[in-house]
Amino acid sequence: MRAVMIVVLASTLGACAPGVRDIAIAELDLADGKTLAELQQALPPDDRAALGTYALLHWPRSKFYCGQPIGGQGGVAATIGEAIDQTRAYEASLALAEAATRTNAALADRAEETGLITRIEQLVLERDMLFGQLGPAARSNPRMLQIENDLAALRRDLETLRSGRAV
Repeated sequence: MRAVMIVVLASTLGACAPGVRDIAIAELDLADGKTLAELQQALPPDDRAALGTYALLHWPRSKFYCGQPIGGQGGVAATIGEAIDQTRAYEASLALAEAATRTNAALADRAEETGLITRIEQLVLERDMLFGQLGPAARSNPRMLQIENDLAALRRDLETLRSGRAV
């Protein structure tokens, strides 16, 4: 009977207590590892890492504070839930920016590759036309030597560009 009373009392008190996400941050010391661990244990697994990141990097009283509130116009988070939501939104915006940077770099590489291939094709055409005009004597023509040197350099540049992309 006593065990039943304890369970009923604990569940009644637990229902009155605010949810972890509703706890005001101003009342907490997120730099205290024990406090942070207790908060994280009371959260769903998906929220734990976000709270840890907030406490370490985005909480203004952290010694590793990034220097700017991540909440935009909302400013510094007032509750644990806001801190988690701000952290997720900030990390999502960082991921989008990183993806855009990678996409832009890939597009720039593709444009450079296309330019190199076009230039190689032009030089090959010029080389073939020179052979067509001069026959075997084209091999000793100064322009032919320049074309061959330019082709070799362009092919090296193309290979370098392609090898830098293969990660």
